[in-house]
Amino acid sequence: QKTKKYIGPASEAGILDKAHIELHRLRDQIRAGKLGQEVKAERWTVSKAIEIYWQREGVKLSKRSGVKTYIKRIGEFMGHLYLDAVTYQTVQDYRDWLVEEKGCKDLNTNRHHEYVTRLFNVLKAWRRYKTIPNIRLPEENPGALVKSAKEFWRKRVLSIEEFDKLVAVAPERLQRILVMAVHTLLRCKDLDGLLISRNVNWNRNHLEGLQAKVGNEYVIPINGQVHSILSETEAPRLPQRTLKGRK
Repeated sequence: QKTKKYIGPASEAGILDKAHIELHRLRDQIRAGKLGQEVKAERWTVSKAIEIYWQREGVKLSKRSGVKTYIKRIGEFMGHLYLDAVTYQTVQDYRDWLVEEKGCKDLNTNRHHEYVTRLFNVLKAWRRYKTIPNIRLPEENPGALVKSAKEFWRKRVLSIEEFDKLVAVAPERLQRILVMAVHTLLRCKDLDGLLISRNVNWNRNHLEGLQAKVGNEYVIPINGQVHSILSETEAPRLPQRTLKGRK
């Protein structure tokens, strides 16, 4: 009956985890001589939470592109609010503000939104493990209550006619690159560093080497188009760094 009164019915899911947490809470009160006395929760503003969050996670997070901006924007919009005052509507208004005032697209707005959700998840975990004071948080993560925008990944593919037009107006060296890229599927960086003496195996009729981006080995058959370009190239390197800086 006492268990049911203070923790919940024995059949409730996760009841043992709740009992374990409650046991530790009571032990801490006994050690502090405050058994039965409720510990008053502190109220932090979002700005203070961000400050603590960045002190602890900043070194790791700063290595990720754009994270500092995400954190800054959260503080700019809702930094004055108390954590427990942040609601579903706050996060929805934040998304609208990013679009209307900052010109963010759906993909970027979703990335900003993710860090609101992450902030509240981290604070809840730190509070549970007592690495921060007992602070007041919303019962549910407000970031998780708001749906992200559906993301559409667009891929532009040239038609055969468009490719032929591109080749027709391109300089000779760029023409070679375009044709080689289509027939070998190698990245521009791999083609840029291609050496006739090192990467062309005439005995096996293959292009051989390591991909510059991922370091994987490649072996690509030399077809008629590629053979024609390689045979016409007098210089030892193809295409003599004509695409440096291009994607």
